[in-house]
Amino acid sequence: MRKLFDNESIIKESKDKEVVLTNRRIWKEDNINGESVYQSMMLSKVSSVQCITEEVTVLLLVSVVFALAGLYLFFSGLQQIAMICGVGFVVFLIFYFFTRRSVVIIASSGAKLKISLKGFKKEAVAQFVYEVEAAVNSLSSTQ
Repeated sequence: MRKLFDNESIIKESKDKEVVLTNRRIWKEDNINGESVYQSMMLSKVSSVQCITEEVTVLLLVSVVFALAGLYLFFSGLQQIAMICGVGFVVFLIFYFFTRRSVVIIASSGAKLKISLKGFKKEAVAQFVYEVEAAVNSLSSTQ
């Protein structure tokens, strides 16, 4: 665990303690390609908080191609090959939905902190964004 500054207190932290929001900063610890990565951003430098959904759109496009090919083959009398296309459609559609994830991007003038919130409900994501904004607001009002 990282050391806190004087007069710094933890507002929120993830269950795995990889993301920590304090009244002074937000930090994130992660493993990327086997390397330990630590990112920290002072709340006084935060310029925006953005919540987006990342998705691999090509998976959806491939599933649509499989669906259209399957329909064409089905009406052409090639039902067995159309079934294979139907399976491909379903598989790629499932992959598409399983790879979608919510991401919060906290930006400053020189860096972006990207936090994946995969598996979180929309209410929890909105609450996290609110807590970051409230911490930034309370910090700026005390300065």
